Amino acid sequence: MSAQRIRWSEAAAAGLARGPLTVAGGTVRVVADEDAPAAAVLLRRARAADVSALYELLERYAAQGLLLPRTREQVAATIEQFTVAVDAHGVAGCGALRPYGPELAEVCALAVAERLQGQSVGRCIVESIVEEAEATGVKRLFALTLREGFFNRLGFRTGRITELPEKVTADCAGCPKRSACDEIMVVRELGCAPGTH
Repeated sequence: MSAQRIRWSEAAAAGLARGPLTVAGGTVRVVADEDAPAAAVLLRRARAADVSALYELLERYAAQGLLLPRTREQVAATIEQFTVAVDAHGVAGCGALRPYGPELAEVCALAVAERLQGQSVGRCIVESIVEEAEATGVKRLFALTLREGFFNRLGFRTGRITELPEKVTADCAGCPKRSACDEIMVVRELGCAPGTH
């Protein structure tokens, strides 16, 4: 399923939904290969029943050094921040919107199951999080990443963590990677077109 063949369709979501599925602004989105509707991936808000699957997905990324580890309790405590991608096999991807104040938030915990990597699911999750952030009045959205180019293609510019004293104060001092941090900070100004800052 290439990026050109991904489509978003509320009508398709209505046909696949087994319960209330919502994303920012009350919309439901579907990522589907037009030739294979059975391969649909739904984006929806996470719920308590997703905690175990989210924890396992995030743990696989943490074991590879791609994400900081989170406990099951931490995932449960922040479940309302997550958007999940769900396919016929269950939770297939996730991302979270973590607020740092009324106008600053972070895209974090971005992960996609191996079976859907390379199919633009991560991009769709980030786009949904961007819409959610804009809808709640966030003006600056950032991420710490090892995949700078991925975010650059989505309108984020590369910056320095020192631009975000809120993040440094809240998280960096106690981070286990503090003395050897290899993550790159990317930021996107919201309320303007991507590429304009």
